[in-house]
Amino acid sequence: MLDIKIDISKVDEFFINNEWKLRHLPLNQIGRLMLRSIHENFEASGRPTEWQGRAKKSGLDDWWPLLMKTRNLYNSIFYWTVRGEDGSTVNFETGTDYGDFLDLGTRSMPARPFMMAQNEDVEAIAELISKHFGE
Repeated sequence: MLDIKIDISKVDEFFINNEWKLRHLPLNQIGRLMLRSIHENFEASGRPTEWQGRAKKSGLDDWWPLLMKTRNLYNSIFYWTVRGEDGSTVNFETGTDYGDFLDLGTRSMPARPFMMAQNEDVEAIAELISKHFGE
């Protein structure tokens, strides 16, 4: 038999001492940071890996960056925040009917993922939260 005892008193103490800060995470700052990053995904035609190019038969002018000819999708992306008893979230969405198809791809079209966080975003969010807790 193996018995493992874990002292979580420090964790409990952290939650008790930081209840207000936990309920008031900097969600709008995180949202703005991620919205900029999503826009950078468009401007780079994909990050960290460049999106697959257009099909040769598309007839579209090659000098338009992928997904940027009208900027309708680019400009339609928005976020909202939810604070609740179960936690807080930042939600992102496109204001178009076709955004998911472009992001995830279809049987006949490659995915061009733009609604994604980069490694540097995760680090920046961790830094924001760390500053929020005064660490």
